[in-house]
Amino acid sequence: MIQRIYHHYLKWEDWQNGMYRSTIQADDAEAEELIQYAFSLLSSPKSLYASMSSVVLDWPIASEVNLSHKSINRQAWLGQAACCYEHQVPEHLTKQAWHRLTLLQQDKANAIADRIIREWEEAHAHA
Repeated sequence: MIQRIYHHYLKWEDWQNGMYRSTIQADDAEAEELIQYAFSLLSSPKSLYASMSSVVLDWPIASEVNLSHKSINRQAWLGQAACCYEHQVPEHLTKQAWHRLTLLQQDKANAIADRIIREWEEAHAHA
């Protein structure tokens, strides 16, 4: 069983790359463009799998913190992290993109996240 892992937030790659920044308001001109980037990524299974895979490889500290924490929505974190990783979309705008997806698109994105989570857990089971 994987124990929950903690790191100070200043070490989190998602935080360092602006995933939690709130300087872009939903009604800013830039916001709609970022929402569209997130929508495009979340609705493209191949691209989403590649981005989520890159997140767990390139952002190991943020991945440890979030994927070892089973009480949070790890699927959502992976999707938000992938959108930030690829297009610098902050999480609050990724959430807006998520709500534009069809239920089928959401199910596919969640299935991809579940696969990445399983792969990460298997790789870290004996760490």
